[in-house]
Amino acid sequence: MALLRQLLVPIAMVMAIFCGGCSSLQYLVGDSIWSTPPYPKYYSEWSSSHLFYTGDSVVFGFETDVYNLIQVLISDYENCTANNAVYVLNE
Repeated sequence: MALLRQLLVPIAMVMAIFCGGCSSLQYLVGDSIWSTPPYPKYYSEWSSSHLFYTGDSVVFGFETDVYNLIQVLISDYENCTANNAVYVLNE
């Protein structure tokens, strides 16, 4: 019994240390209501100021009757077009 207690205490301490950072986080993109960025690098700077881990999620809090979210190829992004949209989220 004493041996079991000697093993459990260090294991419990290690679990407490490591599991403190085990929970995933949810980030609201831009930390505010989704909108047209105030300057071109706004969202790029926002994302680089956060450290994301596996299991974390990002939420795009846009109003679906006003905005949509379109996944495009890099060429369409660079040309500011959505001619060949990969995915459209507007619901």
